[in-house]
Amino acid sequence: MSRASDDAPAGGPAGTTIQVSLRAYAGLRHHLPGVPLGSSRVVHLPPGTTVGRLLDLSGIPRDQVKTCFVNGIHAELGRALEAEDEVAVFPPVAGG
Repeated sequence: MSRASDDAPAGGPAGTTIQVSLRAYAGLRHHLPGVPLGSSRVVHLPPGTTVGRLLDLSGIPRDQVKTCFVNGIHAELGRALEAEDEVAVFPPVAGG
């Protein structure tokens, strides 16, 4: 499986790409090695890439993601991303 990265943009129609940022929290952080705590990974993707596909390309298993936000608004995995979107993903959490 191809991994998305900030130094290897994916080619979209006519070679165009969009840039999004991906931030993983709690137990999902280990899927983004080298990204400092509190930072995001910049990813270049073909236009129309969904949140779910971003997870696949980034090596984050969909079944480990409980909640996803795009630009601070709850989003489903089928949501198409746009240039400069900020994606945040969270695993299930427990507490009391």
